[in-house]
Amino acid sequence: MTCDTAPLISSPVQPQETTICVALELSRSTWLVGINLPGSEKISKHTVAGGDGAALLALLAKIKDKAEHQLGRALRLVVIQEAGRDGFWIHRLLEAAGIQSQVVDPGRVEKLGVPASRIPSFSGSAFTCAMSQYCSTGAAM
Repeated sequence: MTCDTAPLISSPVQPQETTICVALELSRSTWLVGINLPGSEKISKHTVAGGDGAALLALLAKIKDKAEHQLGRALRLVVIQEAGRDGFWIHRLLEAAGIQSQVVDPGRVEKLGVPASRIPSFSGSAFTCAMSQYCSTGAAM
């Protein structure tokens, strides 16, 4: 899958090469965590018990450490989640842990061609494209 998004920053190492993009799908019982590592088009899927912020932070730390070790460079995490029941307190939790977080308005992503019923859909290339666009440019959605 390719996204037609040009990075805003011109440097030898582009933001998408140093960013682990994470999308959260939140429900009461289970949180789905989609993770896209730099240089990969695949999204790995993980689950965390709904409401377990500590488990989410532990998963993100584990993924980041493993990826940094494999790639041999420092990486940053960018997490996006839909506004809703848990979106804002998770945003505050992530930001307090030094993780960049973006709460996504479903209507804004829909304007990028993603129907609200598919946000987030880790198998949907349109949401993946939207996630990649945010991660590579830092543009608010």
